[in-house]
Amino acid sequence: MLTAAPRNPSLRRGNDVQTEIQVTGIGGQGVQFATRTIAAGAMAAGRTVMLTSEFGGEMRGGISTATLIVGDPPLQALPVVPTAAAVVALHDKYWPLVEHRLRPGGLLLVNSSLWERPLPPRLNIVRVPATKLTLAGGFPMGAGLLLAGAFATLTGLATIDDMCAAMERLLPGYRRQHRPSNIAALRAGANQVAADSIPLLAAPPWRAPAVSGRAGGAR
Repeated sequence: MLTAAPRNPSLRRGNDVQTEIQVTGIGGQGVQFATRTIAAGAMAAGRTVMLTSEFGGEMRGGISTATLIVGDPPLQALPVVPTAAAVVALHDKYWPLVEHRLRPGGLLLVNSSLWERPLPPRLNIVRVPATKLTLAGGFPMGAGLLLAGAFATLTGLATIDDMCAAMERLLPGYRRQHRPSNIAALRAGANQVAADSIPLLAAPPWRAPAVSGRAGGAR
C-alpha cells in the first residue's frame, strides 16, 4: 500500500548523483544481512556503494541500523550522514531515534505488520506487511530480506535476480540451508510492490536495471 507525499521528490542531493538509505529495526530481525544484500545487489548492478552499521550491545532487542550511500559514479561522501532520502523500517520501536534523519518527501518503506506508531506526514510511504507475508509463506525469519527485495524493486536499484545472487554470495556455508527461504523472501517482497515501482521516485540517482524475469504479484 502506497501513500504519496504532496510532491514527488528527487533522490538527488544537489548535483551529486548519490542517495543515502537507512535500514533500521531491532536486533534479531536480520537488519544487517538485509542491508548487506541491498549493497551487494547494487554492486552487482554496477553501482558504487558505501556501507556502515550501528547497533547496541544486546544480541537481540536493541537498535540495529545500517546506512548505505549508493550512486552510479564514484562517491564523494562518507557513509555517516545526518539525513537520508530513504528509510527501510522493520520495526517502530526505535523510530523516534531515526525519524529526524529522513528528509521531507523521502521514501519510507515500513513493515506494517509491526508498526503501531502514527506515520509522519510529508513522506512517500509504502506499507508492506512483511512479517505477515513471511509467516504465511513459511519463511518466518525473512522479513528483512522481503523488505530488501521490495526496496530494490520500488527504486529500480537492482533486479531481483541480482538481489538473489548477491544474497547467495553473502550466505555463509553453515546457513546454506536457508538459501531457498531467503530467495522466496526476496521475491515475495519484489512481487508485493511490483505495481508501485517507479514513478514513485521522480529522479532516482541510478539507471534503471534491465528487467530479468521479474514476475508481478497480487497487491
